[in-house]
Amino acid sequence: LLPKFPAAARDLAVIVSEEVGAGDMMQAIRQAGGKRLEQVGVFDVYAGDKIGAGKKSVAFSISLRSSEGTMTDEEVDRIMKKMLKALETQFEASLRAE
Repeated sequence: LLPKFPAAARDLAVIVSEEVGAGDMMQAIRQAGGKRLEQVGVFDVYAGDKIGAGKKSVAFSISLRSSEGTMTDEEVDRIMKKMLKALETQFEASLRAE
């Protein structure tokens, strides 16, 4: 059965210490995203001069969906902020500015 309402797709890229595992970060994203989180995956890991020694950038593709209606940008932004806050708190992550 196809979902009734469209998913909201977002990307989230953070900089963390090289030791931090992407799986651990995905678990934190799942917990913060709650029932609206449909899917999360890693699409890029980068370590190099632009990031800094001992650090890496990890980029996640995130899909959010509500069974009750099309999500507003405000709802999506609130959940994305909650996910980022969880990564900042648990892994000392910082948002990667492009």
